[in-house]
Amino acid sequence: MTSGAREKRPELDRLLAETHRPRFDAAVVWRFAPFARSVSYLLQALEAFNVRAIEFARLSEQFERVKAGLRNARARGERLGSPGGS
Repeated sequence: MTSGAREKRPELDRLLAETHRPRFDAAVVWRFAPFARSVSYLLQALEAFNVRAIEFARLSEQFERVKAGLRNARARGERLGSPGGS
């Protein structure tokens, strides 16, 4: 078994190399886990984005939070959706 920290990931390496050029304003990943090889690697990557004013977003965690919020609202008996909707 190969550690995720040791696997070669050319697309990620290319993305991080591109942070040195003003080509984009944001980097979006689906989940944090595949992006982060280790905590120190993650902190270095986020700092590289921060120094160059590049926004970083992860999508799946945000969707998970929305689903959890909807589930909690339903559990409290709150009505969801538009007021006149079906």
